[in-house]
Amino acid sequence: MVLAAWPGLASAQEAAAAPTAEETARASCEWNPQWSRFTIGESIATGSMGLGLLLATLALEPPDGATWQGAILLDGPTRGSLRASSASARDTMADVSDVLLYALMAMPVIDAGVAWGVHGSPEVALEMMAMTAQSFALTSLVTQLTKRLVGRERPYGELCDPEDPAEQCAGGSRYESFLSGHTSLAFTSAGLVCAHHESLPLFGGGPADAAACVFATLGLLSGYALPNWLHYDIGDDDPRTGAPEGGRITPMATLGGAGFGYQHVWY
Repeated sequence: MVLAAWPGLASAQEAAAAPTAEETARASCEWNPQWSRFTIGESIATGSMGLGLLLATLALEPPDGATWQGAILLDGPTRGSLRASSASARDTMADVSDVLLYALMAMPVIDAGVAWGVHGSPEVALEMMAMTAQSFALTSLVTQLTKRLVGRERPYGELCDPEDPAEQCAGGSRYESFLSGHTSLAFTSAGLVCAHHESLPLFGGGPADAAACVFATLGLLSGYALPNWLHYDIGDDDPRTGAPEGGRITPMATLGGAGFGYQHVWY
């Protein structure tokens, strides 16, 4: 269930009620006692994934040939329209892509620094760093294993001359196109930022923290919800059972506000 709501006018009884522990934590950037702390088992698992990443990098040789070649659907036309015409321009774009990725990966770490330095909550910052390390370790391990085992050729491979290969054509990364490390790590970073700001008022709460999640979920909404809503009969009933088929958006109202709810049923 995904909920999107906006605040309404609270009743006098709600205004007079004492804040809960969760409300106090959200307002003061403290650790909510209802949340689960990072455990020793999780620490061991995170360290093991980091060790597994190191072993996968050292023990598994880069593929020396392609087991998967060619474009999928719109890969070719999209790449052809966006690809820079000169090698120097392509190198510049690659450098810019790297810088943007590193900046995005730094954001969850910066958020932990805000919790510690601005809000004076070192225990919250340490929990955030542990969660960040856990997510990055898992993503990096799965990405590296997939790259080394799948062996998909990068798009530039079709332009390589076997008689006089360029430096990138002869390099080991030529057959490590899938999974995309930039994509997987970027999505992991965006998810971490959204999760942290959704639960903690790192920017003071309200619109500033909500904006962090809005930007992180924009791709999901446009890439998944929009085609389902417009083209895949979202909310229609199954003619055989009468049950909602796929997703359904319904209005919601409570004493504290109103909004919409999204529910999806998988068969």
